[in-house]
Amino acid sequence: RRGGRQQRRWVWVRRRRDHSWKCHNYIKPQNDAWCSTAGEQQLWEYKFNAVGGPSSCGSCRCCRRKVMWHCDKGIRELSWCLRNYLNVGQGMQYSYFSGATPCGCKCCKKRVLPAKSSSKSRGPPGLKGRRGPFGPRGLPGPPGPPGFNGSLGAWGDPGEPGPQGKPGRRGERGIPGDAGRDGKQRKLPAQVDCLWSPWNDWQDCSATCGRGHTRRERGILVSAEDDGYPCIGLTYSYKVCSLLSTCPPSLDELVAARRANRSNATNRTSGAAAAAADKSSTPTVAAP
Repeated sequence: RRGGRQQRRWVWVRRRRDHSWKCHNYIKPQNDAWCSTAGEQQLWEYKFNAVGGPSSCGSCRCCRRKVMWHCDKGIRELSWCLRNYLNVGQGMQYSYFSGATPCGCKCCKKRVLPAKSSSKSRGPPGLKGRRGPFGPRGLPGPPGPPGFNGSLGAWGDPGEPGPQGKPGRRGERGIPGDAGRDGKQRKLPAQVDCLWSPWNDWQDCSATCGRGHTRRERGILVSAEDDGYPCIGLTYSYKVCSLLSTCPPSLDELVAARRANRSNATNRTSGAAAAAADKSSTPTVAAP
């Protein structure tokens, strides 16, 4: 038992010694700016010491110490962990983790060693506490006294004219006036009827042989005026024309007809020769 207790005591002392600040050597791409904003990373807490100021790890600018998180056995909620973030009386710091936790539970705690008192320098200010909830709304106060009447203002600009009103009722019939003078008789204009121009000559036939057509045209000489009769009819006329009743055959048609005649003659000659050969080969039989 004594050996087990002594071993556990040395483990606790070793853990306490590991919590002290030690000098950190930079590795790429770490520098002074990185050390001043690093905070806690991978269970290590980093601290930057300015030039000429007190240093927690000797002459090094960047110091680090191991952060030992432990699981809080009590059932702690998020609000409790945030309220007791820095408990100076117990020397503990609490933090609530929603995902992966370094201590195995949601609410973790670590020991915070008090800083060494120094008459030359002053420690950093403590963490700002959370804002408390709003209190209940108070009762409305009594109404204030009525104010004084203001002075009369100047006349405003005239407004835009309104929409037009509806027409009024028809008035009474007036007194008949004096008879007027006799007017002059107006001459009505004479009616002008439409007049066609004579037909033009027939145009050339569209085909030299076979069926074709030709056209002639006419125009209007005088247009109808004052309800005159309009021109009725078309301004053009067609008729069938042909110089020759039938067209002569073309060169291609003559060549095709000649080839057909030659093939027909050849067929007739070959047929006659075959018939003659059949007659000569047939034997003659005498009558009994």
